[in-house]
Amino acid sequence: MELLGGRVGVFLHLDPERILSHGKFTRFRVVKDVRQPLLRGSTVQLKDGKMGWIYYKYERLPWFCYHCGRLGHVAKDCTHVADDDLLNPALYQYGEELRASPLRRPSVMQPDKPID
Repeated sequence: MELLGGRVGVFLHLDPERILSHGKFTRFRVVKDVRQPLLRGSTVQLKDGKMGWIYYKYERLPWFCYHCGRLGHVAKDCTHVADDDLLNPALYQYGEELRASPLRRPSVMQPDKPID
């Protein structure tokens, strides 16, 4: 997992409670150079030796450019794109699918009155 985190940025730590949670995802924290584009995913070698693709999703992701994948501006203000490409969102390589939905924390109900 450190290798995967290292592809996104500088690996900090792995959330031990979210290691392949329900077989769907693993959660790790990295320091990301915001001048570089977000990664949409990467290839990994699966247990059977075949190559597979994993998708990255980002928590607390601020606004970012759907064309170049960089933080801090939106596509209409992008300097990494030709003006003609701005008119066609079908050419954008990034989108809302990079946003992770917020994790729900378990809630503990406290009774109003002590139970006898």
